[in-house]
Amino acid sequence: MSRLKIISTIIAAISFLSTQENSFAHEMSETSASITVRDQAVDIRLSVDLIQWLSNVSPQSNSLKDPAEAMKRLVLAEKSLNHAKFIADGKSLPLNLKQFPNVVDVLNAIKEHGQGQHTRASVIMRASLPHANISKISLKLPEELGDVVATFNRPTTHYARRGGVAAFPMKSAQQ
Repeated sequence: MSRLKIISTIIAAISFLSTQENSFAHEMSETSASITVRDQAVDIRLSVDLIQWLSNVSPQSNSLKDPAEAMKRLVLAEKSLNHAKFIADGKSLPLNLKQFPNVVDVLNAIKEHGQGQHTRASVIMRASLPHANISKISLKLPEELGDVVATFNRPTTHYARRGGVAAFPMKSAQQ
């Protein structure tokens, strides 16, 4: 197999895997937060166990099997995100909600939960950075989301002309 074909295959595989929002090597019970900084913007992608989150926002409420109760909790879950804080170089920046579970997501999660399955839901928030040279960032999420596994990404971008190759060096585990 030619070297170019191998590199193209690797790039295609990485691209495919990076587009799979809820791909995990194993089922996670924790919330995952992927923080990606590009230019002067930051995207925060959360993957949450939807039923657990809805249960946490109002633990003393009625059963989630009641769709009206589930919808009430969905509103509370969205409001809980008002307590999320993104801080860049000591300055708190506003987060804009870009994607949030909807009614259909909740109803499907309730059905799957009744079958012993966990439904992951995606939440995407975005903030604008004051400048590109940020030296320290931190993220505080509401306790209703439970434990969080956070990952920071600062993508390396290369431009490839039509038919060209974009090559990326890979750091070893020791680095």
